[in-house]
Amino acid sequence: MSWIRSTRGLILTALCLALAHSPLFAQLEVDWDPGRLEVTREALLELERLYQEVMASEAYSEDVRTQAERDLDAVRERLTMGDFRMGDRIALTVVGEAALSDTLHVEPGPSLQAPVVGAISLKGVLRSELNEHLTRELSRFVQNPRVFAKSLVRLSIQGELIQPGFYTVPADALLSEALMVAGGPSQEADLDGLIVERGPERLWHGEDLENAIIAGWTIDQLGLRGGDQILLPAQFSSSIWTFGRYMLIVGSSLLLGTQILF
Repeated sequence: MSWIRSTRGLILTALCLALAHSPLFAQLEVDWDPGRLEVTREALLELERLYQEVMASEAYSEDVRTQAERDLDAVRERLTMGDFRMGDRIALTVVGEAALSDTLHVEPGPSLQAPVVGAISLKGVLRSELNEHLTRELSRFVQNPRVFAKSLVRLSIQGELIQPGFYTVPADALLSEALMVAGGPSQEADLDGLIVERGPERLWHGEDLENAIIAGWTIDQLGLRGGDQILLPAQFSSSIWTFGRYMLIVGSSLLLGTQILF
């Protein structure tokens, strides 16, 4: 069954923040600030409510209601478990506290082993809540701490790239920038075949993924998490046109100014 994706469906970033690959998003309407780089708990709760309405309404087909049920489970998992997975990193800066400032690895739990302070639980914490959460936790040890925390996600970036491998990128980075961390596409790359996977599940591909790149969606807005894979396959014959189109997409998205950290 084909789905009509309107321009408004692209702009409503709130819908993409949880699992925008679903065809439901073009049919739901939510007021949202498209400039926000990370999803809030309020947006996820609103999305949960919308999915419940879709599941209960006979105005939608059985296929749509089934998809809503699957997506609802994923939203609830994110609300319960949070965004952080073992292997992610957090660049932590506490102003005036050099001993507490470092780039830390997310450990099982998930938790963060902060210098001097010890273990800090990250279970149920969204990326958009990280700064507030760490400020609250560190205030038990430091008076009125000024905390700046940046979420870094470890992704597998594979296929026809100059330097494929595992990379840690900011959660607010653009997908096109994540590809550039791996050196950008080779001359044999098939940009039209770009895929984002989570284990055996295909999260993003085809026109939806191309539109998301052009629209400048971030890793967080795409709903990616540590361990997900970005795969750029080879084409049967090299296409300068495809490579050039990719560079145009990257060039336009870089105007947003997001910085990649190594």
